[in-house]
Amino acid sequence: MLTLSANPARVDVGEQSTLTITAQRENGQPVNPGTEIFLTTDLGLVPGVVETDQRGRAEAILEAGNRAGTATVVAVSGSATVEATVEIVDEALAALHLTAEPTSLPSTGGTVTLRALARNDDGQAMPGVPVTFSTEVGALDSAGGIVVTGSDGVARDLLRVSAATAEARAGTTFQVRASAIEDGISVNADVTLRIEEPDGT
Repeated sequence: MLTLSANPARVDVGEQSTLTITAQRENGQPVNPGTEIFLTTDLGLVPGVVETDQRGRAEAILEAGNRAGTATVVAVSGSATVEATVEIVDEALAALHLTAEPTSLPSTGGTVTLRALARNDDGQAMPGVPVTFSTEVGALDSAGGIVVTGSDGVARDLLRVSAATAEARAGTTFQVRASAIEDGISVNADVTLRIEEPDGT
């Protein structure tokens, strides 16, 4: 009897999944050490053959490659055959969403918290994405350097607008941009901020 499992069962392109094969006799005892297990897959790469250890277990690595899809891995030993599937996904950067809090400042200036959320093709948040912020007015705590998204997929920065700058730009709007590049894909997001007149309009 053969069993085959994949961990993880979902990987990104270019990643790996560990395949665990267990081979037992009809009485439930492990097969002899060194028993050959033959492997094939219709997507990605696996070694052609692995050998069991004293527990009747063998491990192999599925290399996902650069194509997305569902890989069907087949293990064969003697007359026993078993298969498992691994989903290979292409989680490329697809979108960047920029928010600002607040979206308007008084003519005396102030600070704005910026949050840029990176999402993949599946709409999932992407950690570890390098993001840069730029602004037409004021100064950024990052000074325009790279800010990496956290585990929540969000990169954060703080915009500071001095009283002198705010007074000079009172009654006008300006833009702040977030830009991200991941695996050669570039995505931008903009938000428009306003500096109020001295009377609060």
